[in-house]
Amino acid sequence: MGEAALRFVVHLAAGSAIAWCFVGPPAFGAGWAGLLALSAGAMTVAFLLNVTVALCAFWVEETRGLEFVLQKLQFTVGGMLLPIDMMPDWLQRVCAWLPFQAVLYMPARTAVDFAGSPLARYLAVQAAWTLALAVLAVFIYRRGVRRLHVNGG
Repeated sequence: MGEAALRFVVHLAAGSAIAWCFVGPPAFGAGWAGLLALSAGAMTVAFLLNVTVALCAFWVEETRGLEFVLQKLQFTVGGMLLPIDMMPDWLQRVCAWLPFQAVLYMPARTAVDFAGSPLARYLAVQAAWTLALAVLAVFIYRRGVRRLHVNGG
């Protein structure tokens, strides 16, 4: 989480500097507050996704392949490659059921278009994914520890 917070600050500063050069000074409106409100939830959901993948190390020796798949899913169906609003309807419905939009798309959309973004719904989606992924991580951990003890670890 510390690394994610540091990366967030660095990327926000660099992106703001670049945008300032090309577009001019930013309008510090409610979108910034919405971005900050959703960023903590986004970092938490991303952390729990990474923990879930890391806990797979109880079963597979190397989790780099799983990390690669997770990153590509975040990149493609998380709204980073193409905004979810521009995707076909069927893919938008699929993305709505995945946690990746809570990490990338929702905070970015809120920062860009605060008036058009339902902040309360986004926060609720992040809270639901946080709870679900925390339960999943605990479940995987307990199964992994039990497997480790059975194998004499």
